Amino acid sequence: EYWIKVYFQIRDLIIISANIRSLAKESIKSAMQEHHQILDALCDRRYVEARKLLAEHILNTRRYDDMQLRRQRIKSMFSASEDSL
Repeated sequence: EYWIKVYFQIRDLIIISANIRSLAKESIKSAMQEHHQILDALCDRRYVEARKLLAEHILNTRRYDDMQLRRQRIKSMFSASEDSL
């Protein structure tokens, strides 16, 4: 019950964060699927699997954030070079 309460408490924050970061629809869908897998594992008391799924989800989120940051840097580099022309 504890983990279910935690999930529902942070669910809205996850959705807001996704919108703020302008994630692609595929990324939102993928993240939500990962959340459901984690929650299912917790509900079924498969704690080792839930921990593994959570670690994978965090890693995937970091990778996506890193990719978005790189894209942003590249985009700003090109716009800066266009301004100097």
